[in-house]
Amino acid sequence: MTQTAPLVSTPVVDPDLGIDLESLLEETPPEECAHIVRRSGALGAGALITAAAEAGMEIEALCGYRWVPKGHAPDNLPACQRCIGIWQSLTSG
Repeated sequence: MTQTAPLVSTPVVDPDLGIDLESLLEETPPEECAHIVRRSGALGAGALITAAAEAGMEIEALCGYRWVPKGHAPDNLPACQRCIGIWQSLTSG
């Protein structure tokens, strides 16, 4: 009886960028996430999103995703992990 070794999954890493490509496939698509935006002048993030929704203006999340907000809070969406990581690096220390 021949035994086969169990398959072990090793991450596929892009050697140039150092990015685990498999983790990118597991991420929630950006249009299905709640994003974090940087405040603009006196406007907080919430006010900026509201103003952009009212004006039909495109805004950019910390992760680089760009969209025109619809004016509703994305309470039922998972948070964008890239935005969270960037926000944490900006607010730590």
